Parts: sequence; C-alpha cells; structure tokens
Amino acid sequence: MLGFQWLSALDHRARIKACPGRARPTRLAPPPDDAYGFWLAAAYLAPGLVRDFQAETMTIVAPEDDSWAVAGPGDGTVRVHGPRDVWAELEDVHARWEAAGRPETYHVDLTGGPGHQHITSSPGPKALTWTLPPLTTAPPQTT
Repeated sequence: MLGFQWLSALDHRARIKACPGRARPTRLAPPPDDAYGFWLAAAYLAPGLVRDFQAETMTIVAPEDDSWAVAGPGDGTVRVHGPRDVWAELEDVHARWEAAGRPETYHVDLTGGPGHQHITSSPGPKALTWTLPPLTTAPPQTT
C-alpha cells in the first residue's frame, strides 16, 4: 500500500530511558502484538508513530515531534513526553477500532484512480476508514 513512511525510534532510545516522561492515567492497556487490525489502523490513523520493539515495555515514539509514550506494566498508567500526546492518539484509535467491531481485515478500494487507495473495515457508520496519500515519487521514465 502507498503512503507508509518508515520511521526509527533509535535516536530517542537513550533519552527515553533517562526520562520516560510524566505519568498519567490510562484505561488502555498496551494492545497485544497480535491485534493486527488495530496496529494497521494505528499506522494510518495516528501517522508518524513508530514502536520500539527492543524497549522493556511498550514504547511508541513520534520522532518528528520529539514525543513518546511508555506504557506501564499493566498498572493503569502511561508515561508521556513532548508536545504530542502519542498515547491519547492510540486511545482514540483503539476506541474507534472497538466501535467498528475490532476489525482484523480491511478492504482496499482502487476506484479513485492511480495513486488513490481508500481503506475501509466494513460498510456502516462506525467503520474505520482512511485514504492513503498519493504516491509522491514520480514513476521511472522510459526512453
């Protein structure tokens, strides 16, 4: 699918370890790794986030915003840092994913023409939907 940007949390790892952020309550326990439908939706509905899979607890970083969230080990808290509340965005996506029936599959509609891909979890008012950004690189020229 078009529009996915690969990001890295590596440059933030030492800073996160030294100062994980301020604690705040959350009702969202760290979503399991196998909640593929949630993580796919989060990749597009909360763009610019990357998970540090080598961190001791779930750590999500917004490298371009110098923000992160470190989930507590199931104690009802999360630590957040920076101008962007990364965890609040995941809480919002999770609530929308739950309301949509916890979809695990999505449909890709290509009828918008080249470079326009529309994603939906299902028909209905509570469906998760998004549009992928158009391809930003020009196709190779042939001579």
